Amino acid sequence: MDFEIPSCLTDQPALSEAYLAYQSNRQTLNESGLKVAACGVYNAGKSSLLNTLVDRFDAEAEAFKTGDVRVTTEVSELKFNQLTLVDMPGVDGSSEDDETAWEGILRSDYFLYVHRIRAVEFEQSELDFLKRLKDEVDNIDSRLVLVISQIDDVSSDEDASRNTATIRDTFIKAVGFEPEQTFSVSVTRYVKGMREGKQGLTTRSGIPPLKQWIDVISSPPAQAHWERLRTDRLNSQRDALAAQILALAEQVDSDIHNAMEKRQSRLRALEEDMRGLLQTFKGALARIDSLA
Repeated sequence: MDFEIPSCLTDQPALSEAYLAYQSNRQTLNESGLKVAACGVYNAGKSSLLNTLVDRFDAEAEAFKTGDVRVTTEVSELKFNQLTLVDMPGVDGSSEDDETAWEGILRSDYFLYVHRIRAVEFEQSELDFLKRLKDEVDNIDSRLVLVISQIDDVSSDEDASRNTATIRDTFIKAVGFEPEQTFSVSVTRYVKGMREGKQGLTTRSGIPPLKQWIDVISSPPAQAHWERLRTDRLNSQRDALAAQILALAEQVDSDIHNAMEKRQSRLRALEEDMRGLLQTFKGALARIDSLA
């Protein structure tokens, strides 16, 4: 749906964009069910994780594209049971990818921040992204989950525990709070366990607890909670937009006042000049009369 920009904002590009974003978010959030988005750097395993959550991990049946090269360059969604899963471009992509990912963020209710277990050091793009989440997303502390992926890439449980602790510490420092939940997962183990009927592998994959958490947050009893979060977000966006419009109105009023002051000042100067000219003219007439 196309929204009409109010005439008072047509010559204000930034405000027009904010207005359209608010209207679009309001419509999207009012019309859709719960949205859970996966975010993180390229190759963190976001798309593979989402495919696994809906048991569509065979290449020909993938719901979300995966590959050895960057294939996710736009937001993609899949409705599944009572929710919508959202896949976004890596936060270390181009500036266009970053803004595309941010559009997906603004339309989502919960976030799975996916980080590879072997990547103990966070990239600067990750830290910047997490800081932006902290600064700009309302109630992010109750909506953000840390998913440590590819846990089968480390050789021992000791290495896994050490890396997990370091990743959690870095994550907490970046956002300023502990994640709502932390899940350590292996898509490889889950897929192998499902294909070969090996329950032990499936359990050790860490995927079942993540699936269970998603079932809980998307269940009818939890609906009131995420709907309230949505209302809070929309109200916050509305208030921010209203504040911007009010600031614009005050600036316009100030500009008008200043223009009127300048106009009055010019008129007063003109009046003074006219009075001076009149006095000069009268003086000239008096001299002419005296000569006569």
